[in-house]
Amino acid sequence: MAHTYDQIFQTLQGILEKVSVRGTVITPETGLTDQLKMDSMKVLDIIMEIEDELDISVPMNNLVDVNTVGELAQLLFELDTSKS
Repeated sequence: MAHTYDQIFQTLQGILEKVSVRGTVITPETGLTDQLKMDSMKVLDIIMEIEDELDISVPMNNLVDVNTVGELAQLLFELDTSKS
């Protein structure tokens, strides 16, 4: 069963809150590298957790143009709905 965008964003938000600086507000506009200070290794760890939690496979080449939390949530939503 496909997840809604809101379900995916909330899951993503929860995962990112665990690895970000306490008190950081995570919105769709939050930058992954500039605001959350995520390097490529941290992003890969996050992607693995997302894949496990949402049962979504994320091809690494799809992450090239992802800069914000909202863009990542949208990508996950599209991948999730395309697998159904």
